[in-house]
Amino acid sequence: PRAEGESPGWFTFYAPYFVPNPPDLEGLSFRYDDRGTEIRYLAPEGRVYRWRTFELGAPARFVMDAYFVPPPQVRAVAPGFELRREYVWTPEPLELVRLVAAAGAWKLRPVGTPGRRRKLPEMAPGALAVLNGGYYDPKTATPIGLWVVDGVPVSLPYGRSALMWDGGLPQAAVPKFEAWVETGGGERYRVGLNRWPARLTAHTLPGRVGRAGENVIVVRGDQVLHTYPAPVVLEPGQWALTYPDGDGEWTGRLKPGARLSLYVRLDPPVRYALEAGPLLVQAGRLAYHPEAEGFAEGAAQIEKVTYQAAVAWTREGELWFVTSGKTTPGVLAEQLLALGAWGAIRMDAGGSAQLYLRGALVFPERARPVVSGLALWPAD
Repeated sequence: PRAEGESPGWFTFYAPYFVPNPPDLEGLSFRYDDRGTEIRYLAPEGRVYRWRTFELGAPARFVMDAYFVPPPQVRAVAPGFELRREYVWTPEPLELVRLVAAAGAWKLRPVGTPGRRRKLPEMAPGALAVLNGGYYDPKTATPIGLWVVDGVPVSLPYGRSALMWDGGLPQAAVPKFEAWVETGGGERYRVGLNRWPARLTAHTLPGRVGRAGENVIVVRGDQVLHTYPAPVVLEPGQWALTYPDGDGEWTGRLKPGARLSLYVRLDPPVRYALEAGPLLVQAGRLAYHPEAEGFAEGAAQIEKVTYQAAVAWTREGELWFVTSGKTTPGVLAEQLLALGAWGAIRMDAGGSAQLYLRGALVFPERARPVVSGLALWPAD
């Protein structure tokens, strides 16, 4: 029969089967009687174990899994801050490392420099903790998505969920915005932006832009460089405006050297923001819908079993910096919800997922320079 449990010390149960050639493992013993086989486990000192039993296949085979893990560890690191190491069951054991900041005890800031990779402690000297931030283009270190510091956009929206806050408890959602371009003559035109295309679309990331049947105005800063038939490969520091080929209003209108400026207004404005995604938990409910944020079905970004990083918070105002062992963001979302998260968003994952405490790497074992991070200080 299907069953599962968790126990320290000894645990004994019976299988209604004869178990031939039992494995010779430390802490595991077998005894036969008329009911079947008695299986007895002894957890290593200072550890607990999780077990599950089930039938598999036809004809049915009796299967038992058992995992020995350390018990939860909680360490105070500053007034109002705790570092928690624990295992959750998915049903396999998954290690979670969380820095938990009490309500009102913390202040949070995005850190880093677009176009430059650095180790996280270098971005925020003196910070109590630093977690890796959002996605970036690996070739150019260009941040992908919204990044706002003191109300000033450092990077423009891509179209996925962002962590946003004004000094208090954060929220996570796809930011609402209005985008437009303005010519040297003062004419304004509404435009789509990155993952939200329109008849006129602004593109702000390096790489291939534009589709067949479009023209591409390449701009550096607010100065037009040239107009080309699509597609075009943008270089770092450039942005582009695409429009339908044959559009009489735009064809041949902006010569090299002409002014064309791009503006974005967030609704509502925020003081701090960092885009990543996908959203994991919202208003105390599972909110994991990566396809709605442009993550293709089956994409390695969401399907790969790898290290994860997330920011989560409770309804009471706790803030969590979370890193985990190798899993998927969907599994992480379920576990954070089970732990009591009111909201949560995944940050960049894989080798970028890192948590530092007072300048020392806490999880995982290897550091990687990244473009952005989230730094945490005591509120005072």
